[in-house]
Amino acid sequence: MGSQFSLIRPGKIRYIAGTEAKLFANAPHLFEGKIVTVAFTAQAVAESPPGEYKHTNHNITFLSKQRHPAGASRRITGLVSVEGTQIKISEIQ
Repeated sequence: MGSQFSLIRPGKIRYIAGTEAKLFANAPHLFEGKIVTVAFTAQAVAESPPGEYKHTNHNITFLSKQRHPAGASRRITGLVSVEGTQIKISEIQ
């Protein structure tokens, strides 16, 4: 997703990023199998399975080998998969 911005004038980058965020929120299945970078704030964190942490915010789950604190916004990068109404982002190292 990041490389497409190099062809667009700087003033339009914010508009496109906002449009992509709305699209991700309303039609996440379009991002299935793609790598995304988003701002994410976990509401809950649990170890599941051992050695992997599950960070959850409503219908979005971020899986990581590192535990991040709940309530703190952070930039995450991962591979998107969608199962029904659940969106899973698996961290890319």
